[in-house]
Amino acid sequence: MPAKKEIRVMAVDIKVVLLRTRTASAGNSDEAKHSRKALAEVAGCSSRTIDRIMADERETIELDMADRIVLAAGGGLNECRVLLPTGEIEDY
Repeated sequence: MPAKKEIRVMAVDIKVVLLRTRTASAGNSDEAKHSRKALAEVAGCSSRTIDRIMADERETIELDMADRIVLAAGGGLNECRVLLPTGEIEDY
């Protein structure tokens, strides 16, 4: 049986939330790395996941993980767009 396609969240929108709330910084300074690591701990994901979002290395993120990251940053998924299984992109 083929895997069920799931709703995914646009990573660029998550990055906008992170930058707006100043919970994660772009760049390679010690302060930026520390902010991404602290956010990852609160969100329950790896700091590498946050690094990939900030570096635009991921187009989409799984819904559950995106929710945890955005909530840890003080935002909400209503600030993001989602990629539907049909390939359409809509506001959450």
